[in-house]
Amino acid sequence: MTEWDVLEAYRDVIHDAALRYGKGIPLNDSMQIAREAFLCAIRIYRSGYTKFVRYADRVMYHRLRWCRIKNNRIRREESLCLDRPVGEEEDAPTIGALYTAVPDFAERVWFVDFMERLDEDVQKTAWMIVDRYTKEEILKIRKLSLIEWSWQINLIKEAWQNYHDHKELCHLAAVKSRS
Repeated sequence: MTEWDVLEAYRDVIHDAALRYGKGIPLNDSMQIAREAFLCAIRIYRSGYTKFVRYADRVMYHRLRWCRIKNNRIRREESLCLDRPVGEEEDAPTIGALYTAVPDFAERVWFVDFMERLDEDVQKTAWMIVDRYTKEEILKIRKLSLIEWSWQINLIKEAWQNYHDHKELCHLAAVKSRS
C-alpha cells in the first residue's frame, strides 16, 4: 500500500480536518497541509497512546492551526479579533470575547483547560466558535441540526459558568491559605 492509497482511504477524515481547522487558508492549501500532517502522524504514531484517527486529527489540527496563525500574522489586527458576537442571536455565546477579554496568561491557561474538559464533540464546536466560524458554517461542517446546535451552545454556556465558579472557589481557597 502506497502513501497515496492511505491518503485516499482516509480522504474523508483529511477533508473534514481541512475544513474544520483550515479556515482562512485556501482549501487546496489546507488539504495539502492536512495530508502532510496525516502522513507525519502515521510516521510518529505509537499504538496504545490513543486511537490513530484521533491522534492524526490532533496532528492535523496543530499543523493547520500553526499555518493559520502564521497566515494571520500578515493580516491587520481586526481580522484576528475574537471579540465579535457569534451568530445573529441575541444570547449568542461570547467565548471569543471571554478568551480575549482577559489579557493575562494565567486566565488564558484557565480557558484552554476549560475547553479541554468539554466533551470531545462539544469541544469541536466551541473551538470553531472561538475561531470565528459562523453558525451556518458550523452547522454545515459539523453536520449539526438546529436542536443539536442549541443544545451544544447551552452546554458550553453552562459548563463555562460552572467552571468559572469553580475557578473562583479555588482562587479564594488559595488566598485564604496564604493568609
